[in-house]
Amino acid sequence: MSGAILLSFLEYLVIYSYTPGPANFFSLKVGSQYGYKHFLKVYPGLLCGCLFIMLACNILMNSFERVMPSMINVFHYLGNAYILWVAWHIFRSKPTNIEEVEKLKGKPTFITGFVLNVSNMKILMFGM
Repeated sequence: MSGAILLSFLEYLVIYSYTPGPANFFSLKVGSQYGYKHFLKVYPGLLCGCLFIMLACNILMNSFERVMPSMINVFHYLGNAYILWVAWHIFRSKPTNIEEVEKLKGKPTFITGFVLNVSNMKILMFGM
């Protein structure tokens, strides 16, 4: 591994470690709203979602690198395009109605934590 790649990786680790993500905010909300005991029911879902994404990214990226080494650059551009698309939709989004939020209310479970981390872009980027 070259020094530039190692430096970039260490820089990313520092930024990743100190910036909160959706899972952090979700954990805080569940802990403050439902209490510590209910948070302990959600936390394994967060952990399993993160482990699932890390394993899937590892398997997929290794297989892509072996089968199609030239495709890695294409995936870089596709990933950048996806991030820009998500940023654009977040920028253009409007607040939701109170009625819609009330319909979705319910206590979070293992599945909630798992789905949150599987769809967490920060975890996906870290895995890749």
